[in-house]
Amino acid sequence: MKIISINIAKPTTIIWKGKEVSTGIFKEPIDKPVYLGSEKVRDDEVSDRENHGGIYQACYIYSSDHYAYWKNKYPNLHWTWGMFGENLTVTGLDERDICVGDVYRVGEALV
Repeated sequence: MKIISINIAKPTTIIWKGKEVSTGIFKEPIDKPVYLGSEKVRDDEVSDRENHGGIYQACYIYSSDHYAYWKNKYPNLHWTWGMFGENLTVTGLDERDICVGDVYRVGEALV
């Protein structure tokens, strides 16, 4: 597994189901390292603390291997790393080889 993009978001207000809500789903690639804390990625917006962030959901990783499938389904979207809301876009990750409780080293962090 190799990290190809680090992505963070600033708070964005959208209308969802007729209500104004703040979200951190719209991640953008950055060109510097980030601190991966035990409950969040530093400088990344986590608006919904009930369902995101915290000790078991501090960092979202998504494999770039899946981008081609989605790009084929939705070719007119503006495709950038992080568009699935992931903090780390990686290559060479096969979810079939991952089990709950597995630990990986990412830089100096254990995830």
